[in-house]
Amino acid sequence: EDRLRSLEDRRASAVATLNEALGRDVAAALPWPVGLDSPAWQPPSPEEVRTQIGTANPELRSLDHRVQATARRVEVEGKQGLPDFRVGVETILTGESELTSFEGQGRDAWIATVAISLPLWRGQYRGAQDEARASARMLEFEVRQMRNSLDVEAERTLFALRDAERRADLYGNSLLPKARQALEATARAFQTGDASFLEFMDAQRTLLMFQLDQARARADHGQRVLEIARLMGSAPIETPTTIPNEEESR
Repeated sequence: EDRLRSLEDRRASAVATLNEALGRDVAAALPWPVGLDSPAWQPPSPEEVRTQIGTANPELRSLDHRVQATARRVEVEGKQGLPDFRVGVETILTGESELTSFEGQGRDAWIATVAISLPLWRGQYRGAQDEARASARMLEFEVRQMRNSLDVEAERTLFALRDAERRADLYGNSLLPKARQALEATARAFQTGDASFLEFMDAQRTLLMFQLDQARARADHGQRVLEIARLMGSAPIETPTTIPNEEESR
């Protein structure tokens, strides 16, 4: 009961944290989960996860766009030191005049211009291009480093996902049924005087511990599913399979 009251007191803090992440008023009401009976999700193979991360991860895609922008900058800086040719044509609308009279009066005048701009400070342009190339190489290194970091994070998360599913199955199909049987046997023995009150309480404590551990495993599974989905840049695909839920923990 003491642990339950402590967890219930943390509810207000958890709701405020989630509201802040959602951009809502921290005191706004937030629906509370009714249980952990969400469908299990079987992730793709590690190779498919890495492929999906490489094409859809939001952070990696953002960095890829920066790489493309830097490549354009290198191209632009490379053209800054080239001669600039400009050709222009202008016209002057004259119209007829009643005050003067001469040959060609009233015809519009046309002016053709040709200009050549020769860059003199070649070193400055080369320096800007070298700087752009260096920025591009640095971003390419950051992309490789981020890909490696995301792959490592995916491997760790996939392991944690499998471990949570294994623990949920262990508690749901093995430990909880046995703990319940042990509690029933101890309760009968206590009623007949063949077991002490401490033994009866210990059996209850063991069952409660296994129930809490199963709930923790199922919560861990759900969190790891969302972490994999975040890394892959997509929503998790639910399957009809469910995580073993021997009973709802109280």
